Amino acid sequence: MLLLIIGLAFRDQDDLSVFPIAPLQVLLINTITGFPAFALGLEKAQSNIMRRRPSRAMFTWEVIIDLCMYGFIMGALGLATFVIVVYAAGGGNLGRNCNATHSPECEAVFKARAACYVQITWLLSFVAWELKNLRRSMFSLNPKGNFFRDMWQNKFLFFTVIVAALSVFPIVMINGLNTNVFKQQQISWEWSLPIAGLIAFIIFIELWKLIKRRLHLFEEPPIDEHSMYLP
Repeated sequence: MLLLIIGLAFRDQDDLSVFPIAPLQVLLINTITGFPAFALGLEKAQSNIMRRRPSRAMFTWEVIIDLCMYGFIMGALGLATFVIVVYAAGGGNLGRNCNATHSPECEAVFKARAACYVQITWLLSFVAWELKNLRRSMFSLNPKGNFFRDMWQNKFLFFTVIVAALSVFPIVMINGLNTNVFKQQQISWEWSLPIAGLIAFIIFIELWKLIKRRLHLFEEPPIDEHSMYLP
């Protein structure tokens, strides 16, 4: 949402808005990354689930704040990727009618769209692994487990994340499909931006989880099993 709204401020030579993400790209992102979101519903119950207090709320404050923060960072990283490609590397040339057709003067915009598309797809895909637990690091979900074993436990989630991440390559690299359908084009050094953004995003989430654990943010006292009423 942040990326799409702020993106309206980009104006081409005809004073028309230039989309950082094309409409079909948005539709494809929602379709592809929907499978990892669905796969999260197949996660096994966490080991301490029976020691948590019941809640009537559909979303806790922790969930709401996490979603807002993660969404804001995703939008900011996508926007930064678009700006770097267009303004730092492309000289700020937004071309003319780049929302509809491909031309030499739209090269910077089309490359920026491709990099932005890869960025958002990867962030929405890999965040599913982080959401396996809102507080524990995804690299140590279980005290006696390891990262690869924990990720492999939910095979459907594992494969949907990997397939979603790999799906960007044919979409970006196939000639004709990229320019005519998704309004983007092949990229080279621009691949480094989504990679750097993904690493920065994971580091941010890991630091935020660490802060929550150290400061006991949103932490509810566990149920005392001795005070539970047994009929």
